[in-house]
Amino acid sequence: MVNFTIDQIRAIMDKKENIRNMSVIAHVDHGKSTLTDSLVSKAGIIAGSKAGEARFTDTRKDEQERCITIKSTAISLYYELSEEDLQWISQDTKGSGFLINLIDSPGHVDFSSEVTAALRVTDGALVVGVDNFLVKTGTLTTSDQAHNMKQMKFSVSPVVRVAVEAKNPSDLPKLVEGLKRLAKSDPMVLCMIEESGEHIIAGAGELHLEICLKDLEEDHAQIPIRKSDPVVSYRESVIEESDRMCLSKSPNKHNRLFMRAAPLPEELPEKIDEGKEIFPRQDAKLRGRYLADHHGFDVNEARKIWCFGPEGTGPNLLIDCTKAVQYLNEIKDSVVAGFQWASKEGVLCEENMRGIRFNIYDVTLHADAIHRGGGQIIPTARRCLYACQLTAKPRLFEPMYLVQIQCPESAVGGIYGVLNKRRGQVNETTNNPGTPIFNVNAFLPVNESFGFTADLRSNTGGQAFPQCVFDHWQMFQGDPFEEGTKPYDVVLATRKRKGLSEIVPPLDKFYDKL
Repeated sequence: MVNFTIDQIRAIMDKKENIRNMSVIAHVDHGKSTLTDSLVSKAGIIAGSKAGEARFTDTRKDEQERCITIKSTAISLYYELSEEDLQWISQDTKGSGFLINLIDSPGHVDFSSEVTAALRVTDGALVVGVDNFLVKTGTLTTSDQAHNMKQMKFSVSPVVRVAVEAKNPSDLPKLVEGLKRLAKSDPMVLCMIEESGEHIIAGAGELHLEICLKDLEEDHAQIPIRKSDPVVSYRESVIEESDRMCLSKSPNKHNRLFMRAAPLPEELPEKIDEGKEIFPRQDAKLRGRYLADHHGFDVNEARKIWCFGPEGTGPNLLIDCTKAVQYLNEIKDSVVAGFQWASKEGVLCEENMRGIRFNIYDVTLHADAIHRGGGQIIPTARRCLYACQLTAKPRLFEPMYLVQIQCPESAVGGIYGVLNKRRGQVNETTNNPGTPIFNVNAFLPVNESFGFTADLRSNTGGQAFPQCVFDHWQMFQGDPFEEGTKPYDVVLATRKRKGLSEIVPPLDKFYDKL
């Protein structure tokens, strides 16, 4: 029986001192919805015997089917404190009735944007950790670990993508509108249109994408859609300096650009991604000093970084290494535009470049400004950059998940088997002191993660709970030009999917002889 009336709720809304806004947060399967059920039953909304089974705040059908929370759900509860409990409250209050606005948030890392949104609008959080006993299908932990929530890594990156299209072509406007709504509803989703005209949705992982597609079909667009298999984003890079000075001539043959490519020092691409110690709008002298001190750059070259790319912020650099070139500043914008274009669509399979510095060594320009405009310089810069990439041993980089798995000791062997089969690398296996629970930390290529959770559970008798979060980019072992290697197959498949010619264009398409 509900133990409050609408009039009581309405009256207490005017007493701000007696309102508490709280979020319930924890790792996946730690008992957040179970705790919320107990509080809801205390307020008389559901029977005490149903608490823990009803999962009252899991209002979506797919939440009930999967037994996980997907969207944050808010509920208002009214509760009257006894006189003896009131003495523990130090803040000013009016009367003994309290309104508690409670948000039950997801625990799965794919939906961490829901957690952040919940925490922004609440005053505090109930962190659910279990102290040496099981809650729901929860994982054993100690109260010390329960407070390690702030260490949980929420740097989720949209690295898994699918192409979607309306089954009925006349529904295209509804699909476009639905994609706009989806992008607004979830900050972790990227919706974009490829040059091939495909509508792409990029998400944090397999589960996240599945839910996004369901929401798109049933809520945002409300039309039947056709979707491709999930594909992974890659990055293009190089591992050596260009083996020659690359020259490209403009279409009118009056302008020449001379450049080389080289890999950026280790860790610098990550620093650029973080944007704390080095970023595009930084003072050139400060940035030059930082690069010289920490990454071994020549200080004069480091001060003459023309731009970052792609999008003006990415982890690739265009550096002016020229000495006294006439009219150079007049073509700077055109070369930068060519660099942004090339770094967004690399030569291997039109994926973003990562971790490359392009050095401009010399430029020969026509004396008449009309013959060195953007139409002459932009495509030339792009061709020259591609020639540099092809002569510097190009390689693919693939995204890697950090996988954190909790399981009993008997399941550890099964976990190793599944990870080895999927090119995973185990970092460490630790035991929670005083418990039979082991934590396994490993890196897993995102490309190998499809069906990973189901595979893991079937190989461990349902005893292992994985959390996958994007961690870093790692070089894909193998030469993308050598038939039979995995990178070769990926380049081929990606080019095919994007409607490009199957073979990577040869060097002489971009490299001109003197």
